[in-house]
Amino acid sequence: MFIKALLATDLSPASFAMVNCSCLDALSRLGTEECILSMCIDGGTYDLNVFNQTKLIFEKWLDQQKNILEEKGLSTSIHVCGESPAKGVPLLAELKQCSYIILGSRGHGMVSDVLLGSVALEIIHNSTVPVLLFRVKGEEEAPEKITCCSASENILEHVLFPTDFSANSERAFQYLLEIARKGSTKITLMHIQEDRRIKPHLEHRLEEFNRIDSERLASLKRKILEEAGMDVDISLLHGSAVEEILKFSEKHGVSLIVIGTRGRGSLAGIFLGSVSHNLSRHSKAPLLLVPDRPRL
Repeated sequence: MFIKALLATDLSPASFAMVNCSCLDALSRLGTEECILSMCIDGGTYDLNVFNQTKLIFEKWLDQQKNILEEKGLSTSIHVCGESPAKGVPLLAELKQCSYIILGSRGHGMVSDVLLGSVALEIIHNSTVPVLLFRVKGEEEAPEKITCCSASENILEHVLFPTDFSANSERAFQYLLEIARKGSTKITLMHIQEDRRIKPHLEHRLEEFNRIDSERLASLKRKILEEAGMDVDISLLHGSAVEEILKFSEKHGVSLIVIGTRGRGSLAGIFLGSVSHNLSRHSKAPLLLVPDRPRL
């Protein structure tokens, strides 16, 4: 599930902070053996000769990040493509049969709209493979102070799995099981009874919902324990899904959140669509976002 990664970069200081992040040291523990270091530039704006010359320049600069990744034990190749990042990154991941994509997302205070900004959300939306998203923080005026937001050096230390028990959540759960097999220290399984779904017409059924969902979480816990002997907690909460996930993550030092990118319900009210989108923008902990559509 994690053998081959595509790491998207734009050679900005933020992308160097991501590549240097100790969080990436865990990739080899996940079983990642190969990494494609990719930079996408829109070739439609260049003359072919100019594009080829520009590509050679970028490939030389990318060697710096390649060396960093190889020091982490990842066999790394470089690929510069002539597409916009939003289109080129997911397409390249498909063509190269990558298991997942690694992206960085800018934090508050970083204003440039580059790959590590809002474009990351477009890549997540278009991707048919999971996306491992890291958030970086710092001021662009001081590149040397840009760092990863994660408070943990080991992304497998405490993994949080919010679920709505949808088919997409089940697909994301398969990735959680693989992470458990690879040696995660602790996993928390979470479901949130959202106020906007319960109140005011279903409050009289809340006790029933809690009983059913507690049994569902317990079933998931048993599956994990069958795969790996480890610490597994269950958390059944009430309120706003995004707020509760972020609050729990901060309070309990979550090192990675595994979540589907779309869940049950209509397009206007999907749980893991709007929730994963907002987590992508605000979570300090890295996210593994698993799409609802498999590789074509």
